[in-house]
Amino acid sequence: MGSQLTIVAVSYQAYRLSHSTLVVGLIGLGQLVPLLAGAIWGGAVADALDRRKVLVLTQLAMAAASAGLAVNAAVPHPAVWPLFVCTAAAAGFQGVDWPARRAALPMLVPPEDVTDAVALQTMIQQLAVVVGPALAGVAIAEIGLSAVFGIDVATFGVALVVAVLLPALVPRGGGTPMGLKSMADGFRHLKGQRLLASTYLIDLNAMIFGMPRAVFPALGTELYGGGAGIVGLLYAAPGAGALLGSFVTGWCSPVKR
Repeated sequence: MGSQLTIVAVSYQAYRLSHSTLVVGLIGLGQLVPLLAGAIWGGAVADALDRRKVLVLTQLAMAAASAGLAVNAAVPHPAVWPLFVCTAAAAGFQGVDWPARRAALPMLVPPEDVTDAVALQTMIQQLAVVVGPALAGVAIAEIGLSAVFGIDVATFGVALVVAVLLPALVPRGGGTPMGLKSMADGFRHLKGQRLLASTYLIDLNAMIFGMPRAVFPALGTELYGGGAGIVGLLYAAPGAGALLGSFVTGWCSPVKR
């Protein structure tokens, strides 16, 4: 939820500073390469190291990136370039975080509960994607951008405590050596998994070319004549649809193929 606050706050601040939807879009584009690179490398890391330790380190790193945004927003004349640098760094660390987070879940629940656990995890994420942006708009208007980024830092603190309390999550068999071979093995496995590969391609296509989030600040502040609150609601709308979809995924549990 804290990260959702930051997504809205960064886009809103970028548009206020530049009055350019192009800049808002470029900030999102600037996160793509670090996110993909972090995810590829993060998969190899999660296969080699204790996933609990990976989660602890990524929470610290992402909190530092959000702290940089808070400092920039607090100075008398905020700059645009820290929005690019801090969000790109956060995206890279998030790319490392997610493989470890996803791989940790099956280690924490019995095999028969994995599908239900993934459904619950997805539902919680989608709830955050709805509530977070809606709260962001109100918070930006009431307490300011720097405080909103500060809340994100605090939520990473909560996530850090939770990660510290987890048991050791060492990969089965002690893990595989981290390196280019491990990454290549992942791509070779993906080559034989048409369902996974097609899912990745569909998702990347939708997120890069289909999501209209870059225009939300301009729509909310100019076309609709609102402020940060309207921008937050626009960012919450796609998550609301996804949340409704996640409520009807229970029928997937008994599906074997």
